[in-house]
Amino acid sequence: MIDAKINWRNVSPEMATEPLKTFLLDLVEPRNVRNAIAHGLASAHSNPWEAGFEPYVTCRNFDAGVRRITLGDLRRTQSQLQSLRNVLREFAPPMTIKSRR
Repeated sequence: MIDAKINWRNVSPEMATEPLKTFLLDLVEPRNVRNAIAHGLASAHSNPWEAGFEPYVTCRNFDAGVRRITLGDLRRTQSQLQSLRNVLREFAPPMTIKSRR
């Protein structure tokens, strides 16, 4: 988003273009998952001896709630983020990386 010069915190939804509105709406859930893990990780649970048990983490939210994020949720979030990366490429051309040598 930096390369595309998009500061999502300062973008007014009314003033954004339709593709940017869609992008920002699609970004909400991955951002919520990231924030829950980064700022509220409370515990992790797994049981490799129980068939079908899906590992998960428990996070505390800013509103004093608790959120469970499963491994499946993380995989869906990863897929959403990859799709959003592809969309973001339409907003900004890829940058050439300069060598630091």
